[in-house]
Amino acid sequence: MNATEMLVDSVHRQIVAKVEPMTRFDRSSFRIESSQTAALAVVAHERHDVAFRLEFEAANGKLPSDAKALSSDEAVRSHMEDCLATAEEELPQRLRAWHEDQASASGSPLLALHCYRPPGTYGSQTRCDKCAGTGKIECHWCRGRGRRDDGMCNYCMGVGDSGCDPCGKTGYRHRLARLRCTVESKFRLELPETADSVRRGLQAVAKLQQLSDLAPVGLREVSFGAARVEREFRATLPVIQVDVVAAGERFVVHGAGVQGRVFDFENIVGKLLQGDLERLEQALKTAPRWPSRALAALDAALGAFLSSGVNESIGQIDPRKTAAVEAYARNRLRGAASVDYAVRAARAVRAAASRVYQSAVLLPLATTLIVLVPCCVLLIASLVDMLKHAAPLAGLAAACVGVAGAELWARFRLGRRFDAEVASRLDRVLLSTWTLWAWRAALLIAAIAAVMPWLYVIVFLVDLTGPRRP
Repeated sequence: MNATEMLVDSVHRQIVAKVEPMTRFDRSSFRIESSQTAALAVVAHERHDVAFRLEFEAANGKLPSDAKALSSDEAVRSHMEDCLATAEEELPQRLRAWHEDQASASGSPLLALHCYRPPGTYGSQTRCDKCAGTGKIECHWCRGRGRRDDGMCNYCMGVGDSGCDPCGKTGYRHRLARLRCTVESKFRLELPETADSVRRGLQAVAKLQQLSDLAPVGLREVSFGAARVEREFRATLPVIQVDVVAAGERFVVHGAGVQGRVFDFENIVGKLLQGDLERLEQALKTAPRWPSRALAALDAALGAFLSSGVNESIGQIDPRKTAAVEAYARNRLRGAASVDYAVRAARAVRAAASRVYQSAVLLPLATTLIVLVPCCVLLIASLVDMLKHAAPLAGLAAACVGVAGAELWARFRLGRRFDAEVASRLDRVLLSTWTLWAWRAALLIAAIAAVMPWLYVIVFLVDLTGPRRP
């Protein structure tokens, strides 16, 4: 197998690995029709700017154990300024040493530790002038006695002193100094004319190491400044265009680099499933807004649509959240489905799931109300002496039981209308919408409205006709 055949095979395997788990199409559905290869000359520019700064920090308490003590704040500042001057003087040599240590273009990036030797933390401590290092200040109301002529001092609560605020009751203050180094790295590519998908993919390359993963990279030029290093590299990337035929559709996919990496799958999934989406949208147009029974056309269209797993994943995203849909299509799917397809699919599958569930829940709702009311009437009538004071709670409990039973019955009916995998996917789409919660609220309100009047009528009649207490 020559280099071109290896690239074609790599692109084919990536297409199958991306599309097969998402759709009902398998590898036998894809056929390579033709391919073309080209070489793409890429120039990469890398720049690192180094900056040093001194950080000073003042705090309460004695000097931390990991800090090196100096005699005064002036001594700390003078020493750290010497460290800064030394670091700036050694920086050009360190930058050259880092560059020469790079075994290849894919070597480690420039880090702060490459640019200087951290001198550590230095500091000084002083005794608090206000409390003379005790951390306490004598109470000026009782003169440190804790008592006054009329009894205990209320200001210090009999202690005789209070904590010193300037030093945080520690008796000391300290000042620390550190030398920090930051490295700002920039990377950009110069690209000649090429396919849009390849250009977008290469523009996302943010590091030299990512470029070297695509093709061998060679150093072209390097320059050093007092606090910077600039390097220029050249790489030649093989780019292959593969024409793929699947389900009567022709797709053009590009791969780049020695592994033929596909940056964008050119809406393959969206085009393959376009027919399923259009049939679902058409079924939604012809289906009644409030279906009271199963609709064969809508069930068939939704079942075919959810047989592709990607449609379930898209259906769990709220189409009103445009940024989330775009991120899913471009990042998770890597262009296998367009943003337009994802938005249309999310709207259609969520609307279809809602209507299908509605067609399955109306019969359980009616049955629950018809059965629940007589059962509750009989129950309360038989236990009215026991439950008449808890009629609201009894009615609410009966309504909740009825709602749970109706929902379980509705989901059982859905499970019988679709195969197990599609029913499971439909259930997950429903859980990602407000459909279930809306119907739960509607069922609960209807059940309460049906049960509660009967409960109060029975309690009233029993109180009216029962024996009166003297």
